[in-house]
Amino acid sequence: MNFMPPQPAGRRFFTLGLIVILLWLVHFAFFAFWIYLEQVQQETRLQKAHDQVQSERMEAQDQVQKHEQFMKRYGPAITYREAAQDLRKNRVSWSQAIGIVNKNLPSGVSLIRAEGKGSRFDGWVVFSSPSEAAAFLKDLKKDPRAKDVYLDCMGRRCNDETTPNPLEGEAQIVHFHFRFLSSVKTGGE
Repeated sequence: MNFMPPQPAGRRFFTLGLIVILLWLVHFAFFAFWIYLEQVQQETRLQKAHDQVQSERMEAQDQVQKHEQFMKRYGPAITYREAAQDLRKNRVSWSQAIGIVNKNLPSGVSLIRAEGKGSRFDGWVVFSSPSEAAAFLKDLKKDPRAKDVYLDCMGRRCNDETTPNPLEGEAQIVHFHFRFLSSVKTGGE
């Protein structure tokens, strides 16, 4: 029989508690060290990515500066060339439109005034009679390149500074217009 008083719990489990606490501290220290190493690795990865982005940014800035210098020197010529190419591509050959009109005009009658804007062709012709003007417009409508042929005015109301005065006899001024469909697009003239 043991009549000694039992050892207090603190003394009995002191060594075990001390070992648990030391192990917990060592574990915490390893965990803190692991977090520190992860931060260092993350910092090096971010620094590499930042350096790469900076080098790409510097290259891009150099290219932009070179392009700006190039455009400052050659920009107007390039813009002019592109505008000229666009104009050539969309150019209407008005000589063809005048040829269509002249082909359909009766003999002895000629175009006294012509204007072209966009694809619209306006023309003024002096006819000796209204029936001759009607026949001309009918023939002009038959041409596939002359679309939407319209009579704008006929007679003395069409007089302006470009028409011959005075008109003789039954002579009639006819102002007409049509949309010209260019069948041949010229590119490199």
